[in-house]
Amino acid sequence: MARSSYLQWQQAGITNDFVFGNVMLMGNNFRDLLRAILPELHIQQVRLANRQRNITKMVETHGVVLDVYAEDDCQRTYDMEMSVRQLPGLGKRIRYYQSKMDLDSLPRGANYQDMKDSYVIFLFPQDPIGLGARRYDFHYYCDQFRSQLLPTGASIVLLNSRGKRGAVTTELQSFFDLMNGQEVDTTFGRQIMRDIQIVKNDPVKEREFMDLAVKLADERREGMNEGAEHERLKNATAFAQNMQNSGQSLAQIQHNLQDIFKGKLTKAEIDRVMQQLKG
Repeated sequence: MARSSYLQWQQAGITNDFVFGNVMLMGNNFRDLLRAILPELHIQQVRLANRQRNITKMVETHGVVLDVYAEDDCQRTYDMEMSVRQLPGLGKRIRYYQSKMDLDSLPRGANYQDMKDSYVIFLFPQDPIGLGARRYDFHYYCDQFRSQLLPTGASIVLLNSRGKRGAVTTELQSFFDLMNGQEVDTTFGRQIMRDIQIVKNDPVKEREFMDLAVKLADERREGMNEGAEHERLKNATAFAQNMQNSGQSLAQIQHNLQDIFKGKLTKAEIDRVMQQLKG
């Protein structure tokens, strides 16, 4: 794992979300990238929250981890995500992110009119929609009257660094070039390149990356183990129900489970299966 993590660190560039998040925290990088993406907003300043801010207003629901979360001088909120792979359920994922941002920005007792405008922005090194565009903008429109916009204040921007259709700013194209591993020749692009090297040469950041890689690997392993355990319990329950349907007694079923699933299910797990049979 240590060697694998080291190789990942050596190869990590701006499309790595750890590198991306740390670079965006440096200087005015995040503000300048927002300006490159949304020049029409004339953003002057942004206030960055911690990288990968955890929004957990409702403890009974999924927490949301945001790559870079910020608010500008006009109190508009931004979540920007770097994703190197196609995300299953992207639309619903974005819907959930935006709902949590809204909860986070609206104080208790405030009016809906006080809700801040929000932008969820995803950067992809591949086409998330498949239509060849450099950017895709989404808002709420009426199905019957497509020119009628519902003013929710919520905007979604999906960016495709390999797109060929549609115009983007010179600065954003230079960021796309950097994502694609190409040379950059703008002041903004060169600044991002310098800051990437600063992050990559920082031994503290390297250790953080290594620790994060180990943690993620452990979580994936635990998830796989939980999945395997769930499958074993599912199979044991179905087997037990079939035995019950064939007229076997509970004592016989428990004995058979202990024999067939020996070494695969614990006593507590077999007890859970039996409890389900008893209703």
